[in-house]
Formats: sequence, C-alpha cells, structure tokens
Amino acid sequence: MPQLRELTAVLQETTAVVRLQCKSRRDYLHRVKVHSAHIKAVTTTQRALVDALKPLFKEQISRLAAGVAKQERKSIEQLLEKDKDQDQAVRCKSAAGKLVNRLFNAKAATKELIDRALPILACGMVQAAAEQLRQLDVKPKRFTRKTIRTKSTAADLLESQDDLETLLDEAGEWLPAGVPIDQILTELPGSMKERIVKELRESFAQDYWQNISETTGGDAERILEFGVQEGWSVQEMAKALREKLGGDDYAGIRSRNIARTESGNSLNGARRGVLDQIQEDLGSKVAVDLQWLSVLSNTTRPAHAALDGVPADDEGLWDLNGVRVPWPAHPDLPPEDRCNCLCGIIPALGMDANEAGQLIEDYYSRQEEESE
Repeated sequence: MPQLRELTAVLQETTAVVRLQCKSRRDYLHRVKVHSAHIKAVTTTQRALVDALKPLFKEQISRLAAGVAKQERKSIEQLLEKDKDQDQAVRCKSAAGKLVNRLFNAKAATKELIDRALPILACGMVQAAAEQLRQLDVKPKRFTRKTIRTKSTAADLLESQDDLETLLDEAGEWLPAGVPIDQILTELPGSMKERIVKELRESFAQDYWQNISETTGGDAERILEFGVQEGWSVQEMAKALREKLGGDDYAGIRSRNIARTESGNSLNGARRGVLDQIQEDLGSKVAVDLQWLSVLSNTTRPAHAALDGVPADDEGLWDLNGVRVPWPAHPDLPPEDRCNCLCGIIPALGMDANEAGQLIEDYYSRQEEESE
C-alpha cells in the first residue's frame, strides 16, 4: 500500500508538471502570435507614414528655401537694424527668427502633417482593432457601413463630428496600397469605430504635433542665424537650407521617429479600446487580463524590458518609470520612454477560452442583428 500511495503521488505530480508545461507552451505560442501580429502591423503603418511624411518635410524646406532666395539682402539688413541696440549675436538671432516667421507658417505646416498622418494612423487602428477581435476568436461580422456625407481634409474632419468612414474615404490619399479598408470597416461595430475616432482626436490634440512643425522652423532658424552672422547672401542661405535640411537624411530621421512612435501609440490604443469595449459591454461575464509585451531586442530600454509579462494593475495601468499608462507609447509618457517604443500588450481571457469565445460571439451577433 505505501508503494501504491507513493506511485500515485508521483503520477499526480508528473501529471501536474505536464499540464503546467502544456499551459506554458500555449502561453508561449499565444505570445508569439500576438508579437508577430504587433510587429507586422507597426511595420506596415510605419512604412506608410515614412512614405507620406518624408516628402512632406522635404517640400516644406524647399518652399522655405525658395522664399529665402527671393528676399533682398537689404531686407535682412533692415531686420538687423530693428534691434540695433542689442549685441550682434542677439540681432542675428532675432533677424533669423523674424525671417522664418515671415516665410514659414508652423500652423499651416502642422495641418499638412495631420492631413497625411491621420488617415494612415486611422487605417492602422482599424486593422489593429479587427485583428484584436480575431485573436479573441471572434469571427468577422458584417455591420452597416455609414454613407459618406462630406468632402474635407483630415485636419478638418478631426475637428468635426464626422465618422471614421468619412475620414478614411475623404482623406485617404496616403493610405497603404492594397488594404481592404471597406471590408475591415464593416467588421467593427459602431461603438468601436467611435472609440477610434475619439482616440484619434485626443492624440492629435497633443502639443507635440504642433511642436513638430516648430522644430522644423527652429532648425531652419539656426542655419539662417549662422548665415546672417557670416554675412551670407540670400542665395547662400537658401542653398544651406536645402543641403542641411532638404535632403533625405533630415527628412528620413524625422519621419521615422514620428512613424515608430505614433504607430505604437495608435495601434496599442486601438487594441486596448477593443478590450475595454468588451469589458464594458459584457462586464464580469468575460474577464480580460492584460500583460505588457516587450520585444526584448538589443535596443529595448531596461525599464521596458523589466515590464515584459507584467500584468496591468487593478486600474488597468502600468507604471513605467513613475508614469502610469494604459498602454506602451502613450502620450502621457515623456519622450525618453515614448519615442521609438515598440512594446505592445498581450490580452488573455481570464476564463475558459471556449466559454469566453462563445459569449463574445453571441454579443457580436446581437450587435449585428441590431445594426440591420
């Protein structure tokens, strides 16, 4: 009998280990699936943003340089004369600043930036939301697609109450080629599309979008300031602008930084929006557990790597270097933790997957019926 009890105990322990290993393998495969989808989506959105923003930065510098070239040297001397009571360095800086303000409209430049970036991010968010539903084993549904009402720019639509369909139809010149956006839009219920629009408005209301254009103006001002100090002709200053800021290097660095940062924020926000919507609509019926996903590459910041696999707290937030955020690359983070962040989130259903999947399926079926 003692031997039987020992054998039974060993068998039970072995079975427990096997079950644990199977669970770990499922978790690992789930992580790989989520990680792969996340990187693919971010990469696609980044590429589209770079393709749209890189030529924009070059166009803005080209226009500014052309404006400088049309100035007369005596107009710059007049700007210097206005601050004749100041020392030479202050006078040169002031003259350069006034010249940039005369020729470069930062507010208009920001509008151009939004017109190109917003539709691409909106498209990425729609795809990310649909992918998140598929990862929860929700089969694609077909919801009613709204009729297009207006024709406007992305920046104008952002300030209006127009819907996501209008935004993507009327301001989608820079959308990635080959994306079946019409089909994907009908896979999302209206509540989720409204959430995406709300998130876009909040994101583009951040000061850093205007700061991007102000940075362009500031970079140009420093070159012009040096030119004024050295007594360059307007043609020489225009040439310096084109050479230092008008080429692929400057435009590429800036567009890639924006693309990586904003892709991470927008796509993570869309995925989180889907999960929050499910929790709000189904309440305690379906528990969704969230974990931080770090890519764990050689460029991953230590604090980001340390959060890998860490679940969100009771309020659905993570603490990253003292800042509590609902997802990686969130606008509340400082630049040193936000820029170029490739982290994502991993959702796990806190219940039997089949049971949870059926509840979600039933929920979306009801929404589908109500939309007809």
